[in-house]
Amino acid sequence: MIKSLTVTQAFEKAGVGKFERGYKGFALKAFPVGHVINVDSPLVLLIGDNGTGKSTFLKKLESQFSGYGKELWHFEPIYDKHGIPDDFNECNLDFNDEMAFENIETRSHGEYTLSRVPKLLAEARRYPKSDILYFDEPENGVSLRNKSRLVHIISDYAFTRKRQIFVATHEPEFLKIGNARVINLDEHPATSCLASKFDLIKYMDAD
Repeated sequence: MIKSLTVTQAFEKAGVGKFERGYKGFALKAFPVGHVINVDSPLVLLIGDNGTGKSTFLKKLESQFSGYGKELWHFEPIYDKHGIPDDFNECNLDFNDEMAFENIETRSHGEYTLSRVPKLLAEARRYPKSDILYFDEPENGVSLRNKSRLVHIISDYAFTRKRQIFVATHEPEFLKIGNARVINLDEHPATSCLASKFDLIKYMDAD
């Protein structure tokens, strides 16, 4: 498990086109060079307004554990006693990507997500114990009634299996998991606290 991350290289939010050249991104204010981010929980929640860098953060961290050279690294991690993770695996919930591989015409996006998340976590049990997982807005398309169920599927797995999961989210239900770590990208630099200490009312009232 990763305990903390120190930003060693500034990074920018990517341009609109994945392969577009000459497009200059904009610096992410939440992650100045030298900033230390505490992530010492099996469940790490990335919150913030649209465009603050939640998805970009996950992609930068993923690239660091995917065999890229140190010139592309953006963090200096500190690990717990289990040491360096073997990999950082995206739990892909892309509804459209899956359409070519299974018949989902009779299911809504939310129904697909509710069935897919447990399968992804079951598959992850075959990964090395030190693998880290991440979800990017897994609540998309899920009904109000089922969001709590989805949150508990992910959080229960993180804490019972002791597998660190990073979740970029806009879903307040995740903030009810008191021992999750909340990284607030609306603060410059980003702040970190336990969900039990996070003041959601104050956060929602902030300009």
